[in-house]
This record gives sequence, C-alpha cells and structure tokens, in this order.
Amino acid sequence: MNWADILDVFSFMSVAARGCVAEPRLYGPLRLVDSMSRWYHLLKKNNLVTDERLGAVIDEIDRLKYTCMTDEEAFIGMLDDVVKALVDLHRQQE
Repeated sequence: MNWADILDVFSFMSVAARGCVAEPRLYGPLRLVDSMSRWYHLLKKNNLVTDERLGAVIDEIDRLKYTCMTDEEAFIGMLDDVVKALVDLHRQQE
C-alpha cells in the first residue's frame, strides 16, 4: 500500500474526530461510514479486497451518506441497512 494514501485516511479520521466535538450529532456516524468507504476504496485500489458484496454495501454508503444533512430518516435507514448487510456477510462466512 501507498504511504500517502494511508496517511490521507488517518488524517481524515483524526480531523473528523476533532470535528465531532462541535458538529451536529449525525456527523459522527457520517464520519464513521465515510471512513469505511475510504478504507474500502484504498484496499480495493491495492487489490486487497475483491468481494463485490462488500462493494455493494460501500456503494450504498457512498450514495446515501450525505442524506444526514437533508433527510435524517433516510440516513438512519441507510445505517440500518449497512449493519444488516454486514451481519449477512458474516453469516455467509460461517
């Protein structure tokens, strides 16, 4: 993996953590799912993840993550869907 890419993700996460101190309450969950997306894209770029089922979850995050600013119900629904999809992926591994 590329050091600059890793540093970018950690920098984003640290700035996001600092921002959560004063930001609206839904920005914390936004930052977390955005971090998931950033990690996924970095891992995919480096051929360290290939599962398209996980890619579909990340696509849903990327499509709906900014609804936290305009449609709280849609954002929370997306979070619920992401949790369910990840639970399903875990069950498929068993």
